[in-house]
Amino acid sequence: MEYKKVYSSKDIDDLKAWFDVNRERLPKSIRFDKATLCDNVEALVQNTLAALKTQAKNPVFGMQINYLFKLRDAVESGNFETE
Repeated sequence: MEYKKVYSSKDIDDLKAWFDVNRERLPKSIRFDKATLCDNVEALVQNTLAALKTQAKNPVFGMQINYLFKLRDAVESGNFETE
């Protein structure tokens, strides 16, 4: 999904539902790009989903939410680096 400052409630609900169903498919780490490595995907997902409870409409959190969409898309495609 493309980056947005604020995601719709439907986008957020769909994202939460996807992670509820697919959490066991997540890698331990993932490289989002040359400069961005997440070495604890579970913590990223857990902390970002927790923040969404109060910050889903806060534009400051747009990029953090976008990382979850990037993670979802990478897992669905199977095309990602882990280190």
